[in-house]
Amino acid sequence: MKLDFIKTLQSNELVMIILICIITLILFLIIPKLVENTVMLFVDKKNKRKQLVLLKSYCNIISTIIKIIIVICAFFLILVVFNVKITMIVTSAGFIGVLITYIFQDPIKDITNGMFIVFNAPFDVGDSVDVEGFVGKIIEIQSRYVIVKNYVGDICIINNRSIDKVVVLNKKIVFKKGGK
Repeated sequence: MKLDFIKTLQSNELVMIILICIITLILFLIIPKLVENTVMLFVDKKNKRKQLVLLKSYCNIISTIIKIIIVICAFFLILVVFNVKITMIVTSAGFIGVLITYIFQDPIKDITNGMFIVFNAPFDVGDSVDVEGFVGKIIEIQSRYVIVKNYVGDICIINNRSIDKVVVLNKKIVFKKGGK
């Protein structure tokens, strides 16, 4: 089979592939800002400064996941343009997706629970907590773990997936001037 370059340039397949690539590139440029603006809608205004570092990392994670999905969709669209039967590929991709999710279930649980901690704020840095007998203050909240330091100086790192074991003992209460 001899490849005719002029005939290829005139074909609709090439135009479709170029169009798919251009749309993918545009989406790559738009997605990070769109995700950041969407996440900022859910930020608690009074704790905004503390949450910004965590939210930037979550925005990067979410943007990366969306970009991967876009690339996979673009790849499948290009295969469809070339009339490739993709049923076996899609079936294999589904199985691989389930396998990857099973393998990485603990980090996925940590990150999703970390998002709930940031947005719901059941506790904050400086709160006194009890973690199965380890009593201390929260000194840092990360996307995958929380660091608690007791009064002796010992440190306990708690994965966010097991955060239900944390009991808040003394939540910081801020009083407004002249009020209760």
